[in-house]
Amino acid sequence: IVLNILVMGRKTPTDVLQGLEDLAEQDFKKFRHTLSEFDFDDKPSIPWCKLEKAERIDVARLLKECYGQKRAVDVAIKIFTSLNLNNSARKLKQEKDTGKKIQSDSDSWESFLCEYLPEHL
Repeated sequence: IVLNILVMGRKTPTDVLQGLEDLAEQDFKKFRHTLSEFDFDDKPSIPWCKLEKAERIDVARLLKECYGQKRAVDVAIKIFTSLNLNNSARKLKQEKDTGKKIQSDSDSWESFLCEYLPEHL
């Protein structure tokens, strides 16, 4: 039951954080560097001093604070594309366009646990 509540409480179909969590460490470093030099919609880039040691959740928060939820997704897609992280860009764009979260392997496992296990406990 606790697992079911935790999974159901997950955030938004178009969540930048999931896209960042899917990145390899080196790609995440490149993402942060590019973000520090990225101007979007006449807003200044996020300063490197805020991104240098930021973890994925911090970067997602900074993106949302600076650009807003919808624009944060657009910024992430553009940066993924500029870094040739096309799979990450495609997944986030599909989620944005359809409003549905694309299932990853971990989501499938969580779905299995939430649907199968309660009946068999």
